[in-house]
Amino acid sequence: MELNNILAGWYDKKYQLAVGNVIKGFRITKKIGEGRFGKVYLAEKNDKKIIIKQLKHEAIFTQPHKIKFEVSTLKDIAYLKDKRFPLYLGKFKLPHIRGYILEYKTGETLERIIFKNKRKFSRVEIYDFALQILDMVDVLHAHNIVHKDIRIPNLILQNEELCLIDFGLARYIDNKRYKTDLDFWYLGDFMIHLFYTNYDKAVLIDRPWYKQLDLYPAELILLKRLMRIDKKKYPPFNNTKDIRNIIKKLRENTLP
Repeated sequence: MELNNILAGWYDKKYQLAVGNVIKGFRITKKIGEGRFGKVYLAEKNDKKIIIKQLKHEAIFTQPHKIKFEVSTLKDIAYLKDKRFPLYLGKFKLPHIRGYILEYKTGETLERIIFKNKRKFSRVEIYDFALQILDMVDVLHAHNIVHKDIRIPNLILQNEELCLIDFGLARYIDNKRYKTDLDFWYLGDFMIHLFYTNYDKAVLIDRPWYKQLDLYPAELILLKRLMRIDKKKYPPFNNTKDIRNIIKKLRENTLP
């Protein structure tokens, strides 16, 4: 295993895509991200943009089953033809380089919107976006997929509508290790990030979020149930219907 990791690291340094390289007729214009298992590039041809993911050799050598899961999930999602998810466009193979191609989603990640643009989100906006995420989660769960990584870097906002990207950690639901409530935890984490946009973190006392945020009692209970905190007092959710009903009620009570 150690030898494989050393060899993989050597391959990844020696063989990597770069700006100017052409894949399937698309010229790489910039590198836009990097994760544990791959490097992500933007490529263009005749004003059309695509995403190219080069797989790292560490993943290819030591965890090929995870690559198989990711590609299989992306193919399943492609059959849905749902604009909220990136379309899988195929794979490519070069000498010592492998990867696949995805549809490019326009817009900005919520991470950039929060930390770069400094946007503040109202309660109604937070509830509306949470409901959008629940709609996407319902689609995925109906097709036996749990995303496992619904974080603000993986949510793109287009005209106030969310798209969910990066299915690298997605798995098929087995109700053992991979359960639907994994996505519920991330929904809670997402809402907490948006609640924090209305606070100056520089003056916040170092305390847990449930003691820092000025939340309504019903909001606090919702988030604790989503994130499985104090489970004896606040039973975790086991379906999206109950979550949706609570969020809708909170939204209605917030409107003037």
